[in-house]
Amino acid sequence: MNALARRWPLGGAGALLLLAAGGYLLYAGGRPWLFGAMVLWGLAALLALLTVAALLPPRQRKWLLRATAAGVLAVCVLFGGLEAMIYTNSDSQINGEPEVMVILGANLWNHEPSPVLKARLNAALDYLDAHPDMTVVVTGGMGDDEPVSEASCMADYLEEAGFPREQILLEESATNTLENLLFSARLLQNQGISTENLLVVSNGAHLARVKLLARRIGLDISTLSTPLPGGIFYKTYFRAREGAALVKSWLFDKGTI
Repeated sequence: MNALARRWPLGGAGALLLLAAGGYLLYAGGRPWLFGAMVLWGLAALLALLTVAALLPPRQRKWLLRATAAGVLAVCVLFGGLEAMIYTNSDSQINGEPEVMVILGANLWNHEPSPVLKARLNAALDYLDAHPDMTVVVTGGMGDDEPVSEASCMADYLEEAGFPREQILLEESATNTLENLLFSARLLQNQGISTENLLVVSNGAHLARVKLLARRIGLDISTLSTPLPGGIFYKTYFRAREGAALVKSWLFDKGTI
């Protein structure tokens, strides 16, 4: 057994330590630390592969190392392409004069909008100041850890800021972005309101997926981009998560109005 192979217990222990550290980071820090946990888990998987390689004969070891390097390169290229797509679709794109605004929901903190959701609502209010006659759809159901629906909380926030309650429609069933768009469009159709050129409000990093799903279900939309609050770590996590969500939505998310 060569010197490299004799060190395999250290590699295995290191991989387990990184795996445990990622789990603890997610447990202690919650969702905002998911990106950090994913990085640690990725390093754990890479170290585990290198540890296995140390136990193999030279020819198999060389094959495994080459395959690992190719896999890492492919992931980096895919991630870079997804992030480029997110970046190039992150600005507002408003065509003409939309008559209906759809504000996408996000997590609540107790009975209050989270910073992400508050950023969407504040950007919507700024736009509504100049377009006070718009109909507004607020969309989002009630999560397991939320005391009220996201839509209800959003409607209260807009009303408290002075926007007329009678111009707000609540969609309280959606649990993801696809359902936000589908259920909002169906609600408008049931009310006899046109779904042409809806102005959809969300964070810039979310808009690439919003546009993808809108095209898939046949919606013509404009977009209003809102800033993403938080520090660099949270923003990195959010963008990385959106990259993975883009792949998931492209593969699996389908529906018809």
